[in-house]
Amino acid sequence: MYSKGEMTYADAGKLLVGDKVIAYQVPGDGSGFTEEVINIDDMRVEDGYLVYSGGRLREPYRPHETYASLKTRLVKRRYSNDDQIAIMLNDDAEAMEKMQEWRAWSARLAHKILSMQREEE
Repeated sequence: MYSKGEMTYADAGKLLVGDKVIAYQVPGDGSGFTEEVINIDDMRVEDGYLVYSGGRLREPYRPHETYASLKTRLVKRRYSNDDQIAIMLNDDAEAMEKMQEWRAWSARLAHKILSMQREEE
């Protein structure tokens, strides 16, 4: 986990877990939160949702989504287009590394979701 400004972020492929909150990012210094690795090996489709990481994560399942649109959507969970451009223009090496880690995680997750789609066909 790392903090930047007034926010604390989970590292790529992890969640911040608190008493009543599970999130990718939280306001403040992150006290009261631990990081937990996201498990995608148990991913399944259930009632129109992708459910994984021991049931902690649940999101709408969109069959027939392309790799490009899926990865874009996953990257945007953390970084808008403006955020990505700002990081590149500001030449912030640490922020660039964190963004690239998030993009790699998003690619891994997209490939897993696509393999689920193929299994259903």
